[in-house]
Amino acid sequence: MCLGSAFHSSRSGVSGVLLKARGKPILKWTTSHERCHCKLLPNVSGDSVVRILIVDDNQLVRSSLRKLLEQHDEWRVCGEASNGREAVTTFQKLRPDVILLDFKMPVMNGLEAAREITHQANVPILLVTMFLSDQLAQEARKAGAQGACPKERVSCVVNAVEAVLRQETYFPTQNAA
Repeated sequence: MCLGSAFHSSRSGVSGVLLKARGKPILKWTTSHERCHCKLLPNVSGDSVVRILIVDDNQLVRSSLRKLLEQHDEWRVCGEASNGREAVTTFQKLRPDVILLDFKMPVMNGLEAAREITHQANVPILLVTMFLSDQLAQEARKAGAQGACPKERVSCVVNAVEAVLRQETYFPTQNAA
């Protein structure tokens, strides 16, 4: 579970928010004297990076997403899977901080995998698919996903990861897609 707590020190004039995931601090955002500072804290695995699992049946898509995500210094792809069943077992082994999950895959689709994973742990899941519709976005929410975005909108994927790291959901309207 992820929790955030606000703090303020009248002595130093510093205010901020501390976000925690699985009981451990992950992000500290502070303001003082009209300056903002955001610091990514060591995550639950002890690293100072966000560990991301990519699940898609297309190797080219997985490779492209890896290149995109690893342009951020604080993000690392810790593993890949090619179907929903592999997603569940890879999640159990690696315990990533965020999961990007395709919808239409062999063996087990993304919604089924999301349901299984969210029964085991509270990890942010983003549905990244070519088939995004308002109805699929609703189903993704019901399955436990914190966001959904179309594969063809690269900026959407980055924005979605950033949103779930801030404890927000990311479900753009179909008209914006």
